[in-house]
Amino acid sequence: MAKLKLTITTPSAIFYDDLVDIVTLRVNLGYKGFLPNASEFFSNIEPGTLTINYENSSDMIKCHIGSGLIYSNKEAVNIITDDIVKIEDINLDALNKQKEMLENRLKENLTESLLKQVKEKLENINSRIKSYNEFKK
Repeated sequence: MAKLKLTITTPSAIFYDDLVDIVTLRVNLGYKGFLPNASEFFSNIEPGTLTINYENSSDMIKCHIGSGLIYSNKEAVNIITDDIVKIEDINLDALNKQKEMLENRLKENLTESLLKQVKEKLENINSRIKSYNEFKK
C-alpha cells in the first residue's frame, strides 16, 4: 500500500516526520483526509483533532492542533503550526483550571484588546478539551 510522508513542524522542533497511510484534520471546509497520490492542496488549519493513520489501527496517533498551514501533494503532507499536542499528553485538570481562571477574567472590566486575547485563549482551551473528550469516549 502506498504511503505518504508527513512532516509536522513547530517553531521549536519537528513534531512528527514519518510515513503514514492517511492524515485527517480540520480545514476551512471541514474535516479532510489526505491520502497518497491526491491532488495538491494548500489551506489554513482550523483548531481541532488531527489523526495520523486510520482509526483503530495499531499505529494511530490523535493530536489536538491549533491553527497553522498545510500543504500536500501526491507524496507528502507538510504542516506548520505552533500549537500541537498528543491527546494522550493533555492534562485535563490543568486545562479546566485555566478555563475557570479565564472565565473569571471575562467578568472583569477589560480593554477591548485584552478581552479579545482572553476569548482566544478560552476558545483554544475549549478546543483542546473537546479533542480530549472525543478521544477518551
